[in-house]
Amino acid sequence: MAAFDEQVLREYFEAHGVFVRAERRRPAARRKGAEETLDFHIFNAEAAGEPTGFVWFSSDLRAVREARVFIRPWHREAGFSARMLAGRPAELAKFLQTKVVKSLGDVLEGTGKDVPRVLVLPAFPTVDPQRTECARELRSGGVDAVLSFRSILDDVLQRVDLGQAYTKTGFMETLRVLKSYDLLREPQLGLFKG
Repeated sequence: MAAFDEQVLREYFEAHGVFVRAERRRPAARRKGAEETLDFHIFNAEAAGEPTGFVWFSSDLRAVREARVFIRPWHREAGFSARMLAGRPAELAKFLQTKVVKSLGDVLEGTGKDVPRVLVLPAFPTVDPQRTECARELRSGGVDAVLSFRSILDDVLQRVDLGQAYTKTGFMETLRVLKSYDLLREPQLGLFKG
């Protein structure tokens, strides 16, 4: 599954003109069942300014000069569900506090504060007080910003062009084929819901 995460993030960052260097980290032998993880060092030669918010979006990437990006398989956890993404901020906040915050030491292990440390999460609460509380806890754990895996996937899906053949990346070609057969659809505005 790390290969899938890597492809999604690589497509996302490169589509926004950001250079990506993957850094694989093997788990310490003492951690039974731990899997190899993947971190990214990103660099944007044309950065203009600095992102100001804790939650970053695609538009913020123009301002990022350099950052370390950390992704873990939290979206595969048994406790994570589609219901959380569908507007259950308290449930999402609880997931972040119990699964994510507890593991920050392992995630950020061996990384300095020389560049922003960005954590990719399945999603992030959109309403207060959960949003503020989660941001405070993540900051206290050493995280400088977060990116939502859901918004990253959405950005990648929107960039798929049906008229283009993606010969260099099987991942993007798979998305194009699924989209061309109407198995993947653009987000709907919901204007005509009955």
